[in-house]
Amino acid sequence: MLMSEVTTSSRMRKHKENLLAILKRRWWKYMILGMIDIEANYLVIKAYQYTTLTSVQLLDCFVIPVVLLLSWFFLLVRYKVVHFVGVGVCLLGMGCMVGADVLVGRQQGDNKLLGDLLVLAGATLYGISNVCEEFIVKNLSRVEFLGMMGLFGSFFSGIQLAIMEHKQLLRVQWDWQIGLLYVGFSACMFGLYSFMPVVMKRTSATAVNLSLLTADLYSLFCGLFLFQYKVRLVSWSRWAGSVCSAALTELGDDQGNAGKSSTRAFLMLWTSVKRICGF
Repeated sequence: MLMSEVTTSSRMRKHKENLLAILKRRWWKYMILGMIDIEANYLVIKAYQYTTLTSVQLLDCFVIPVVLLLSWFFLLVRYKVVHFVGVGVCLLGMGCMVGADVLVGRQQGDNKLLGDLLVLAGATLYGISNVCEEFIVKNLSRVEFLGMMGLFGSFFSGIQLAIMEHKQLLRVQWDWQIGLLYVGFSACMFGLYSFMPVVMKRTSATAVNLSLLTADLYSLFCGLFLFQYKVRLVSWSRWAGSVCSAALTELGDDQGNAGKSSTRAFLMLWTSVKRICGF
């Protein structure tokens, strides 16, 4: 969907901004970025086979320290000490979560550690993709980014599906419910990829990923009420660490746009708590 929508509009442009001109100048860069983004999605989705929804959602915030580090070196963004304290809280919580999953995996005989490692690898690739996205949408074009990601992403994901997942795809017992779930997932990803560059152009990759911490809360309650998870104390502690990490980042933010955005991220998180808990 993303490829057909954006590449059509890019093809209709003139001169240096059209699709062919962009491909001639920067095709290999978008090819590498497309592969990074595809593998990030693949690793995180693959992790669901080995670990739980809450573990995936809580561990994927590892993308925040990755984005901070890459923004420091490549986008020349400067942070205060309190930002790094927030990152330390985030990493400490992740360490507790991974340790708890390892213990549970040993007791139950499954391989939760592999799932956690897949999430961390996927989050690292997400961080690289997000920083590159921020640079492109602020210095080049949002339409160009979405068009090239849609084009190369569709190409490489199709190849990877045919090579690695074709047997699993053939074993799927298709019915209207499974089809509806696939359509819903595709629609959610389409919306995420369409709106994220808009927000990122006005704020930053760091602020966007802080805003996405809101998903941790929703996944926690989905795990409780939809999948009947028994959430351990460490999961609640890990979520509290996410809140503290966002708050510390806000307190130390001295950049106009990023400061406003991290404020909105924390307010979104707090509003979600109030609405769900009813106070």
